[in-house]
Amino acid sequence: MADGLVWDVALKAHASGDYSIAVAQANESLEDQAQVLAAPAATLVGVFDGHGGPEAARFVNRRLFSHIQGELDRSLLEMISLCMLYYCTCFSD
Repeated sequence: MADGLVWDVALKAHASGDYSIAVAQANESLEDQAQVLAAPAATLVGVFDGHGGPEAARFVNRRLFSHIQGELDRSLLEMISLCMLYYCTCFSD
């Protein structure tokens, strides 16, 4: 596209399906942030509005998905521990 504030990335392949990106900036300085966390079981997509400046969007972009990933990892470990406990309990009788 001719306008430098409007751009896109062509369709790309991913294990969960094809995707593309399109951006229409409101001003010269891109304040927004975006992030994609693709995993076999789920895909998280975050678009963070830098409303009035990029600092808040950058802050969330740097921290949010790592916290979500940590919770998912912790939950998975808890589920494995519970399964092991239940398995041992079932076969200890």
